[in-house]
Amino acid sequence: EIASAKFSDTGTTIIVSFGTQPTNRGGMLAVGDCAQVFDNTTVETIRGGAGDDYPVECYWQDDTTVVVQLNVFTNAGPGMTLTVRESTIAPLLKPDPANIKYSTASATIDVDFPCDNCPQPQVSLAGMQSVPACDQ
Repeated sequence: EIASAKFSDTGTTIIVSFGTQPTNRGGMLAVGDCAQVFDNTTVETIRGGAGDDYPVECYWQDDTTVVVQLNVFTNAGPGMTLTVRESTIAPLLKPDPANIKYSTASATIDVDFPCDNCPQPQVSLAGMQSVPACDQ
């Protein structure tokens, strides 16, 4: 199951953790198509307006964490649900192929806390201290 899903501090990736149980990484060995791990709806939301020719890429940081690379056209945002593609993610150590339990989990990026150390916006106002009266 997905333990957490959040944006990186830079907002350029989504970090998805499957907890402490090592996974089979969905069969991915390097940077690859996120469709290997996530369902079509999730991939289309991540792709956003980039078009079908633009790949949505993911990579595994370790056996429990997949990183989704975002593009400038993405529709990903706080409140987005990420759903694992059916029959893809399983525990790394499989006791018997007939007894593999695949993850069918989904997770929603928290609207209030979408990342751990999100940069905080700074407001800066510039202008005159006072506005002179209008001449009529």
